[in-house]
Amino acid sequence: MKSEFNFRIYLLPFLMVFFCVFFLIGLLDGLFKNDFEKHTEQILYGFFGTLIFGLIILYQFKTRLLSIQFSNNKLETIDFFKKHNIKSFKEIDGFEKRIVKGKFENFEYLHLLSNNKNVAVISQTYHKNYYELKGFVEENFKYLGMSNYGHLSEIQAILTL
Repeated sequence: MKSEFNFRIYLLPFLMVFFCVFFLIGLLDGLFKNDFEKHTEQILYGFFGTLIFGLIILYQFKTRLLSIQFSNNKLETIDFFKKHNIKSFKEIDGFEKRIVKGKFENFEYLHLLSNNKNVAVISQTYHKNYYELKGFVEENFKYLGMSNYGHLSEIQAILTL
């Protein structure tokens, strides 16, 4: 069984790259002006905006934008950078469920864990066949409960990428 992406897989990274480029242009504009003291604020906003959106983009590409395939009691993940990771089902401790509240609806994420570390994230937001994958995961892996993962944990994960 292999994951399939929906249109949101392209929308969110595109928007993040757009904002990153926006901040990068502001940074470069401030750097190429001769009066640094006058444009210090613009340079700082540009630098920190580019840094923050760059880290978020990298985090999304490495952890959320995963192609997932289950076959022969093995889980194979391929991230956006084409890095392959293969784990046998025996190595996976189970999965946690997370609910992310959106403006119009809530989205569910399943985090497969091995030694208390994320191995794969199956996302209702990004995967077209989420419910099929969820059924497979619920049949084959132990449910570890709801995750108490909050915004601070997400920020820490981004910074320690």
